[in-house]
Amino acid sequence: MEALAKNIGIPASDLSTEILVTNTYDYVLQVREIARRQGWHRLLLVTSPYHTRRADLVFRRNAPELTVFHAPVPQSGYYARSEPLTLRQIRGVLHEFLGLLFYWIKGWI
Repeated sequence: MEALAKNIGIPASDLSTEILVTNTYDYVLQVREIARRQGWHRLLLVTSPYHTRRADLVFRRNAPELTVFHAPVPQSGYYARSEPLTLRQIRGVLHEFLGLLFYWIKGWI
């Protein structure tokens, strides 16, 4: 993503790719802190189509001062439509559903 952004002319000073976290909630907290330090108010989040909803809810609850533009990848090999559904796809959807439930219980969304 960093190479693509630079290729389309986004200055390196406007990019942040050093985020190493284990979950979406911690990611949002770290992004919020980076945005505050940099004076950013808008950001672009590229993520999977199913993860977009959870990320959006976490940003709205924990970083409402940021305007987040979501750009789900248009063609995901992981979530590619195929007949029949694969076990991997079913697990991915179940993971996001359980993630939403867990985040709701924790008060993160």
